[in-house]
Amino acid sequence: MPRVSIIIRAKDKADSIEVVLRMIYAQTFKDFEVIIVDSGSTDSTLERARKFPVRILEIPSEQFTYGYALNVGCAQAQGAWLVALSAHCIPKSSCWLENLTLPISDPKVAGVTSDGIHGYLRWDLEAFLVNPHIGLSNANSAYRADLWKEKPFNENMLGTEDKEWQYYFLKQGYCVINVSGAEVFRVDQMDLKHRYRKAYWESHGYTQFLPDAILFEMMVGFIKRFLSKPSRWELWRFMGSCRGLLNGRRDLKKRNNVPHVQFSFPPTNKRASTTSPN
Repeated sequence: MPRVSIIIRAKDKADSIEVVLRMIYAQTFKDFEVIIVDSGSTDSTLERARKFPVRILEIPSEQFTYGYALNVGCAQAQGAWLVALSAHCIPKSSCWLENLTLPISDPKVAGVTSDGIHGYLRWDLEAFLVNPHIGLSNANSAYRADLWKEKPFNENMLGTEDKEWQYYFLKQGYCVINVSGAEVFRVDQMDLKHRYRKAYWESHGYTQFLPDAILFEMMVGFIKRFLSKPSRWELWRFMGSCRGLLNGRRDLKKRNNVPHVQFSFPPTNKRASTTSPN
């Protein structure tokens, strides 16, 4: 049974998936499996992925949320440690996996990330509430599988399901580690429309779990950031962030009156088709 399960979310990533997998299989740490959760690729993503000994899970694109796609992969994972990696994120070195998973042996660590900005840092609840943007990112992070089984990722959020998961365990006294040497290259192209949409999803997600006082501080921060470096790029980011906060609070009030089904472990709902390694 592998020690680490790497879950890669993908859709139409033919331009990067092969490079990502080549770097994964060149790692110094070898005790891992790779699970790809594909949400309806129409290009050659899966054809390229099948050149490697990976497991492929396919979900309908209309069922996709970031949290659901990850939960599908985690439910099939055999490792004690889970690594979430986006299909457009290429590990920078052959020590990426070793460095990313090393701190998880500490029982007080819920997850590990490598943001490429900070060096080694240990974040607790207080630090997160001061700056909710820090911490785990499902583009490149490692988690303890036992904690995921206790709380799977929220499937109803447009974004920041990673930060919501982190917040849950920080409140229980766990911490999150940022390390050096586990950075990735991001090769996705982002235009203004994508920038707006990403900012909207992230802000909308924060409204689903953060206190109003923190959300107010975030709004002030968005305004200051835009005024400090006004540009078309920052304008679209600003508009997406503000609208996400406003609509998110509205949607949360509506949702509180409507029951919903959340992913459970072992899984009891929704299906994903599976392709085994060659």
